Amino acid sequence: MAPHTYAVAVMIFLSSTIYGQAADFGDVDCSIGSKMKPRTIMCLPRIPRSWIVCTGFPDSRGEGLWKDTGVPCEQPPPRSPAEYRPTTVVLHPPPLAPDAKRVIDQFLGIYFHCTSTSKVSWTGDACAEITQEFIRQAEAAKIPYALVAAFETDGAKRTKGDAAGIPLGSELQWTVSFKAEDTGSFSLDQQITGVVEMVPGIWSVRPVIIGGGINMESRTTRKDTVGAAKDLLKRDFDHLLAVH
Repeated sequence: MAPHTYAVAVMIFLSSTIYGQAADFGDVDCSIGSKMKPRTIMCLPRIPRSWIVCTGFPDSRGEGLWKDTGVPCEQPPPRSPAEYRPTTVVLHPPPLAPDAKRVIDQFLGIYFHCTSTSKVSWTGDACAEITQEFIRQAEAAKIPYALVAAFETDGAKRTKGDAAGIPLGSELQWTVSFKAEDTGSFSLDQQITGVVEMVPGIWSVRPVIIGGGINMESRTTRKDTVGAAKDLLKRDFDHLLAVH
């Protein structure tokens, strides 16, 4: 079984200062590890990768809000608000409750799906068992969930999410996928991502749990694979429910 590793993504950024008209900015410092003055502009490793600027206007916590300028980091940073470009609003969860301490508290629920592979005949049945185990553990932890398909449209996901009380953008996306090699070996890979606030005012899809795939030889049985997957789900839920 491959190592199951949890990690925190490290932000690396480039920074420079721009100067615009004073009327376009407030006077509150923005936080990004350290305090940054209004009109500071920098680039974060995120999608979309564009320049963000400290507006100097406070959020509900009194921290200065950052704004996406819409200008790609591959291009020179904008020199004034007149050079900003239109941006797409990233759907995201509501503000955290005051008593939120667990990783899962950042989200309103989970969208889950398991994808089989035609190269291993029993993976469809294995996915059904894995999904049932996910349901059991989610319900035991009292976490809302919606079962979605691998290539469902956002509209279809929104319908299922709304029915479960998990508006699109507020969910943790949990994907488990079987992948087979021509050699006969195969793996059970997973991605667990969610939209998080990287800095005040700037939201992006980020990995919530990193790693945790299972590599298997061709002779591995469905029973053994499902058993390993159940253990994997248990460790993931333990991490999501742990107080940090």
